[in-house]
Amino acid sequence: MTISETLVTIFIFCLIGVMVVGIYLAYDNVYKVQIGYNELSTNNSMAIDKILDNIKSATRVVNGETTIDGNPYTTDNDTLVLELPSVDSVEPGQPQNIISGKFDYLVYFLDGNKLKSDLKKATGSARKEGQQSVGDFVDTLVFNFNNIDYSSVNKVEIILSASKTIKNQTLEVVSQTTAELRNK
Repeated sequence: MTISETLVTIFIFCLIGVMVVGIYLAYDNVYKVQIGYNELSTNNSMAIDKILDNIKSATRVVNGETTIDGNPYTTDNDTLVLELPSVDSVEPGQPQNIISGKFDYLVYFLDGNKLKSDLKKATGSARKEGQQSVGDFVDTLVFNFNNIDYSSVNKVEIILSASKTIKNQTLEVVSQTTAELRNK
């Protein structure tokens, strides 16, 4: 093999190597973006499901200020305060029973880019009291009500927008749904 043939062979191998690295980097970028979208979609779905479950079991949307752990909350277009019937504790797998005449108060609100809930339970209720994180990467949380008088609300629309930046690309997922209060 001559020197020129050797140089051509080396050049071809280098070119193939650069192409393989380029393909890998492109694949890696697409993979990370898709993982980001999956994470945002899963985050939104889990948060929306949790809010929906509580809206469906609520007796009412609270009209006026409710204080939980010393924090005042008022229902508006980015804060939702629900009155839930208190439930007793039972063996795992068994349905919980409603405690007559007692209510727990649950609020959903945005704290920075985290969707949080805060719960004040009645005496004897089995629900977990205090603040919990419900979702991450949240930019926008909107509640729309079917009545301007919160005490008459029986449907709540939820709009949840979450975003995340990966490799200088901003990913955004918006979820929207409506729930009906079944215990109203």
